[in-house]
Amino acid sequence: MAEKLTAVYAGTAVDTEMGVVCLKERGIPAKAYPVSTDPVAQTVFQNSSQEQKDEKMKGLLRQAADEGCERYFVYCNSLSGSIDFSAIGEELGISIVTPLQVYKQLAGNYHKLGIICANANGIIGVERTMLAANPDLDILSAGMLSVVVEIEKNTPPDELVAKHHLGELAAWFKSNGCEALVLGCTHFPYFKDALAKVTDLPLIDPALHTTPESQALYAAKMKTAQPGNPGSTTTSTRFHGCACFISFYILRITSTGVALAHVGGIPPYCSSSFTMIRVK
Repeated sequence: MAEKLTAVYAGTAVDTEMGVVCLKERGIPAKAYPVSTDPVAQTVFQNSSQEQKDEKMKGLLRQAADEGCERYFVYCNSLSGSIDFSAIGEELGISIVTPLQVYKQLAGNYHKLGIICANANGIIGVERTMLAANPDLDILSAGMLSVVVEIEKNTPPDELVAKHHLGELAAWFKSNGCEALVLGCTHFPYFKDALAKVTDLPLIDPALHTTPESQALYAAKMKTAQPGNPGSTTTSTRFHGCACFISFYILRITSTGVALAHVGGIPPYCSSSFTMIRVK
């Protein structure tokens, strides 16, 4: 019997295609449904009203169903952190799969971590997920949208790392006691090897912490109900991820248990604009 078609959702055409390739390498047919035209437009979308975001995603989910998709996979950290996919799934009668579990697994192995994401929505989602698993984890984070923009322009990795002073940023994380640096964006494994040349701080690509059972879990647990089918059953399936890049799923963000502080200044060696968030 032919494998069911999976709809892949991410911020832009670039990371959506990354998710499609990731699934196809595992024999899972997939079709791309990018949400925005570019990283800046995606960040603007993520900070629009909840109603606007929900309606946009429901429209894309229904479109995928009309085009023959029976599975739904979100492949963008910041997008997952800005939308309550659990509520949307319940309303449409479907299961929307995202690989949340990998962040929970990582959290228990460390006392202090640095995390870099595309923007603040990604930061909050990753930190919220990790702190749920390890409340004592100390985290320093940075959102770096300008780096995502460079990646989508195909800037060579070594040039990108030098231009945005990512080696110096890694040194800053290390000097503050971080045991490792998590690449918390689906785009960032693009420059992992280049960054590893200029830092001895361990770099964590969450995708490498997947399990051999991930594809079997996907096939066994993913529900195939169509949006709007009142007879379907909604589940909250956790998929351990793909071998290339990682996304995650997070429920509606609240401020409970999370202390956020905007740092006005940034390290003088960092040319990228970012927000620092410390959570204890």
